[in-house]
Amino acid sequence: MKDRIKHIGQNPEEMGSYGSVIPFTDITPKVNPSAPFEKLSIKNVESLPDSQRNILFIYPGMITEAPMTLGMLGAVAKQEGWKAHAMVNTFKKPLAVEDYVHKAHEVKANLVGITMLTFNALETYKIVAGLKEAGFPVIMGGPHPTDNPQECLDRGANIVVRGEGEYPIRQILRDFPNVPEGVIKGEVPRNLSELPLPDLDVYDQSAFTDDEGFVRGFNRIHTSRACPAHCTFCASSVLGHDWRPTTVDRIIEDIQRRVDQYGITSIGFADDCFPVDKDRALDFCRRVHEIKLKDSNQKLTIRLNSRVTLVDSELLKAFKDAGVYSIAFGLESFDELSLKRMGKNVTLQQNIEAPWMAHEAGL
Repeated sequence: MKDRIKHIGQNPEEMGSYGSVIPFTDITPKVNPSAPFEKLSIKNVESLPDSQRNILFIYPGMITEAPMTLGMLGAVAKQEGWKAHAMVNTFKKPLAVEDYVHKAHEVKANLVGITMLTFNALETYKIVAGLKEAGFPVIMGGPHPTDNPQECLDRGANIVVRGEGEYPIRQILRDFPNVPEGVIKGEVPRNLSELPLPDLDVYDQSAFTDDEGFVRGFNRIHTSRACPAHCTFCASSVLGHDWRPTTVDRIIEDIQRRVDQYGITSIGFADDCFPVDKDRALDFCRRVHEIKLKDSNQKLTIRLNSRVTLVDSELLKAFKDAGVYSIAFGLESFDELSLKRMGKNVTLQQNIEAPWMAHEAGL
């Protein structure tokens, strides 16, 4: 069976009578998630010329701000000696299939990675078809490919990454071009502080810059992954519920570099639930003064998300003192039966009390 797996970058004439893509090839990642990255062996990337180390990451869903996921993957690619580029479909600069193909040619992409959501699956498959017709190998990842890997393979993907992408992308780039086609289920990063900070240089900043010079999306920071809740309507069930935080040191480092490089003065934590660990949240509030803005008269402002079950008066007051001006709760309903059917695991009374506590704290 293994002998019939096609490899990316292999000359078709060298494949003899080998068959087409063998779907659902389980590839056990060779990356040990508990080991420091710099101590891991690198197989092929050192011998690859620079001209064969270019990867283009695409986000085809039309949005208004830079998606940090591409910066996260771009940072991993840069660590592996690859040049990473990002192309995002925005309302300011709408893109068509030919635009993605042109960009892939322009950057001489050896690989193209596409992040896909369900709502734009049909349009994304047109992009895949255009790229494949032009000869570019395609990797697909994100919620929809994680949930529907076979569909993505059937529609032209060479590789489908299920789950989080950093470890699979790292391994693909190290093994390229000897990468089996099929489905990769990546290891889950346990220690997020071990991962590189998002590479903000991969983006075309002009697509996200407003009239005042603010780069939309560069203020959005992920300090944890997953959500411990099990709401029936949420896509978090696709990627798991094992909440994993980064350290407060790492949060402060990331905010400070965005302040220094881009003049950011307002931060939005993109986590589903920032205060899952109350002690960590309080520690951040105590240390937020370590972040130095360019204008000493200014104060960093923050917005974040939480479940109603995770806050109390002490934490909300600490948030206010730390510069938090807005907290968003997913209330969903004020009907007790509906809350139960949705698996919210909250009471109607908690839905009423949490916003009032936040209001009384000045948020």
